[in-house]
Amino acid sequence: YSYVVSNNARMYFQTNSGSNNTLFLDGDNATFAGNVAINGLTNSDYDADADNLVLGSTSGNTGITIRSGSSAGNYGSIYFADGTTATANKAGYIRYEQNTSEMTIGINAVQKLSIALDGTATFAGSLHVISADNQLARFESTDAYGGIEICDDTSGTAKPLISALGNAFIFYNGGSSHTEAMRIDSSQNATFAGSGTFADTITSSKSTDAGIGGQLKLINP
Repeated sequence: YSYVVSNNARMYFQTNSGSNNTLFLDGDNATFAGNVAINGLTNSDYDADADNLVLGSTSGNTGITIRSGSSAGNYGSIYFADGTTATANKAGYIRYEQNTSEMTIGINAVQKLSIALDGTATFAGSLHVISADNQLARFESTDAYGGIEICDDTSGTAKPLISALGNAFIFYNGGSSHTEAMRIDSSQNATFAGSGTFADTITSSKSTDAGIGGQLKLINP
């Protein structure tokens, strides 16, 4: 049997001779006793690890829209919880702030990745890339130079930089501004702006030229 019961501005939808509340309406809140499937879908047709709420269509586009305010601090969020404490109720999260157009991803309630409006991605930890391809990653700039800055927390305004210009590698020192330290051209010619120090014997399978603006010291301990 099925029943609909109203009591103190609350409504219960009951099944199984009234012993179970399948749906409970309390003001603006609705509580379902089991899984929910929308648009004619069936929960059991989908992976048991993620079948509590199934929605969409078997054809065409499908999506979920999360609307939020546009003021500072207004977010649209998806939280992953393993409890009800301040940390556990958002142990993992995906969040988008409309005011700054920034997407953030958090782990253990702490932000680990942010993607800014201009596409800049900032990671809170190391980046580990695994690929079966020999080219693990490609960094490409639409400007004349493409470079990677490598620095610690004591580096100056300009960080040490490894840059590509055409088919040449250019290494820059940091400090108040970038200063070119070494250049390796497409013919493997190396040009040093200062002294070069090597900790072991240098051997080469072929002859190459070295244009050295300072001194080159070879050390064979």
